[in-house]
Amino acid sequence: MKSYLSLFLSLIVGTVFSQQRSSDNQFSLTGTTNLNDGEIIFLKYEDVNDSIVVKSGKFFFKGKVDEPTFAALINGKTNLLDGPKSIRIFIEPKKMEITAWKDKFYKAKLSGSETQEAFDAISLRDEYNVIRDSLEFWMSKIKQEGQTNFLKNNLDAVYKKRTQLFNVIDVRQIFYIKNNPKSFLSPFLLFVRNGLSQDSIKFYYDQFSPVVQNSLWGRMVYKKLNYTRLTNVGHYAPVFRGKSLTNEEIALGDFKLKKHVLLDFWGTWCVKCRELSPELISLYKKYKNKGLEILSIANDNDRQLWRDAILVDKTGLWKHVLLKDVNLTQSNDSLLTQYSISAFPTFILIDKEGRIIGRYVGSGNEFFIDLKNKLEEVLE
Repeated sequence: MKSYLSLFLSLIVGTVFSQQRSSDNQFSLTGTTNLNDGEIIFLKYEDVNDSIVVKSGKFFFKGKVDEPTFAALINGKTNLLDGPKSIRIFIEPKKMEITAWKDKFYKAKLSGSETQEAFDAISLRDEYNVIRDSLEFWMSKIKQEGQTNFLKNNLDAVYKKRTQLFNVIDVRQIFYIKNNPKSFLSPFLLFVRNGLSQDSIKFYYDQFSPVVQNSLWGRMVYKKLNYTRLTNVGHYAPVFRGKSLTNEEIALGDFKLKKHVLLDFWGTWCVKCRELSPELISLYKKYKNKGLEILSIANDNDRQLWRDAILVDKTGLWKHVLLKDVNLTQSNDSLLTQYSISAFPTFILIDKEGRIIGRYVGSGNEFFIDLKNKLEEVLE
């Protein structure tokens, strides 16, 4: 762990990105791949959904962005983020190059984007990919051969390494935010972090340059500051309504004075969310007759993939709503913004009076244990 931190300090201390842009905010992305000729690659960013056909192992995109912008590079149809056929990257108004390998898009290498290069360094991306490969190997062995002590011990050891790596990354992120107030990456890192107090978020936000505060992620942090205060434990939950999986009209207010409601923010692309499905099913069966209702809200665009995932995961026991089908009654801001959702899964427990009595975010291994303990406390 110390070696990782020492490397980080040597790379990051004193670094401030000027985020120099081309005069017309044009970007170009030249790609090299081992995909077959004729295969299609998509680049999605902001409201743009561009596509290109691979030819002689090459592809090329161009466009305009005002600032470093989160984009998704996708081969074919997939709903997994940073998976075999997709990767999320920061594109900038510059000339960039990327190498993407068939069925290993999550290992794609992007050059020319200072923001992405910094993000890779902070996130120890290469080290994480080694751990990811190890997890897939041991889980595959267990699936093929059945669970043995030997296989389980090896899998547990890799999970332990992953937790240690995440702890180091947490330190690196905070250090970067503190020392790079002019980087467009800083507000992104601040927005997606969990566990920081509102005072800490405000402190770091106030250090950002005016340009960074006015960036997309800077504005998101500003909104998070306001909504976090309103959706802390003890405050009333923002109300909403929408059409359910079964085309039923559902409103959060329908459960007031009747049931505790567990809001489950997830996505079909979220591996961690779906891994929790068996435990969530057990919790629902245990407490459904004791006053608990679950309302799962999926951040997905593909309605059929959403329906298929619920069927496969066997979670159709409770209420489901697509985020894009939600109607708000109090604000034009999205439901994710109103509830300060910056990571998936996030569970929010609401009592019969409509007050939030618990927030549980999937950023560590213990969050789900805390949720189970809270349910036992209020429903047993």
